[in-house]
Amino acid sequence: MDGTFVARRVIAVATQLQARTEGLDGLKLPMDDLPGNMGRRFASAMAGSTDVHGVWVAGNATDLTAQVGASAAAGALAGSHINALLATADTDAALAAAQAANTPACPSA
Repeated sequence: MDGTFVARRVIAVATQLQARTEGLDGLKLPMDDLPGNMGRRFASAMAGSTDVHGVWVAGNATDLTAQVGASAAAGALAGSHINALLATADTDAALAAAQAANTPACPSA
């Protein structure tokens, strides 16, 4: 730089979008690089599920351009899927317990 001053009325600066990952390093969540070196986000599948069992992401953590409404909707979708998985697990456990209670014990030889 030679110190030359160039008057401008408008300036545009390219930025990178980064999901806040502080405190989550131990989870080893996979990250995706956005095209054109635009930034990094948490990799996720449908409803925010991740490759790490029991961990979901939503909102700006996985969709870096999402605003409040879209982020809230993504959180609600993730929550509904988590609730469905928990309800299914409870139902499966109850059915297994009922079947075990109704199965006659095998007589020992």
